[in-house]
Amino acid sequence: MITSRTELTGLLVDGGVRRVALGLLGQSDARVLIADRAAGVAEDDAVGELAAMCAGLPLALAIIAAQAAQHRFPLRTLVRQLRSEGRLLDALDTGDVRTTARAVLSWSYETLSPGAQRLFRYLGLMTGADIAWPAMASLIGTRSRTLLAELLRANLVEEYLPGRFRLHDLLREYSAGLLAEETEQDRLAACTRMVDSYLHGALAADVALKAQRLRITVPPAGPGVEVPAITDYLSGLDWFAEAKACLMLGRTLLRQDRQHDAEGMFQSALRLFREFGGAAEEADVLTSIATLHLLRWQIEDAAAAAREALSLAETVRQLNCQAAALRIIGRCDLERGDHEQAVERCTAALELYRVTGDTEGEAAAQRWLGTAYRKLGRWDESVRHHERSLEIDIDLGDDYYVAVVLDQLGLTYVAMGRQTDAESAWQHSVAILDYLDHPQADTVRARLLKNEGSRSGTEPR
Repeated sequence: MITSRTELTGLLVDGGVRRVALGLLGQSDARVLIADRAAGVAEDDAVGELAAMCAGLPLALAIIAAQAAQHRFPLRTLVRQLRSEGRLLDALDTGDVRTTARAVLSWSYETLSPGAQRLFRYLGLMTGADIAWPAMASLIGTRSRTLLAELLRANLVEEYLPGRFRLHDLLREYSAGLLAEETEQDRLAACTRMVDSYLHGALAADVALKAQRLRITVPPAGPGVEVPAITDYLSGLDWFAEAKACLMLGRTLLRQDRQHDAEGMFQSALRLFREFGGAAEEADVLTSIATLHLLRWQIEDAAAAAREALSLAETVRQLNCQAAALRIIGRCDLERGDHEQAVERCTAALELYRVTGDTEGEAAAQRWLGTAYRKLGRWDESVRHHERSLEIDIDLGDDYYVAVVLDQLGLTYVAMGRQTDAESAWQHSVAILDYLDHPQADTVRARLLKNEGSRSGTEPR
């Protein structure tokens, strides 16, 4: 039997050798290990937390168990200490170079070439749960996968999905600690290249997924930046999925009226966020599910999802999500005919959007306020809110919602007796919707033709 942190691929090539990959310990195995080494102090609820904090590493768990056994500390006390200190590697210092976690990790690090060591150090700049190859390559400014292969062979990174890599928490902490070897200028340059990769990847995916949308102008990718290869719709979907953007992808599909596909994405995102305790993210998904219910005219389901989102968002003080939930609840009020309540809810949403600086959300709240005030017969207030929404949508370059607001303005103008203004608004709306090849153009065109056919020569003002 031969054991090693490296993969020892050469032995497999020679034949006659069977490779057994040992993963991290799960909670049941971690409980056995701790109970064996710290008899009398193990607590079931604390073991699970320790296993997660120690990333399931037997060495880390053994050190923690030894400390608990030596000092007779309850495991719950150790959990609190580790959580408050925030630096687990320091807590895993035994004073013995053979068993100290940082020293053991250094043995694998020291076997790397200088280039692979540099790549591992820069992985300490990661902020998300994982990283894709283009972003990783951008960190060091090279497309060569040779350095990545070294990290994989040394088990310092894990390719847990094709093209996506992650480090467990102890390795990430160790990697971040090594960043001190890099100058501040080099660290900043690496971060800039990584962000540049994400930016241009997102732009490429946006082009593939929503070809008719107006584009923002950004400088070209700088030297050493690896941009994801996204050339068609499917690769755009793959990029978003790899980037763990199930929620954003669901919203994209929803805007393309692919409701069934969007629902699957939302449910997947909701399940993951509930599993890992992401209350703010869960609330965000619920607002999208509420929007889907609205599109299906399931008003009560939409209101229920939005109320659940609002409760979660208030708990974690997620103002933008609170605003979105309030706006959706206001829309449900509007559909039920409770126009005063709709105004109250959408006004509260508008105030929150202004606090957070979310202009797109503000435009949406303004749109529904304009509609609610029209239903109440308060024409001037309706026009004021729709015009403000129109200004924002034009600034954002959102052609679809420019057309929607122009359509709504046309309805308000007709109610005011301003038929000429209504026709002008509808003409512009139809032109935009035709350009976008949107089926809603027929609905607006029908309004325009009906108004033109019934309008007299004298128009009241």
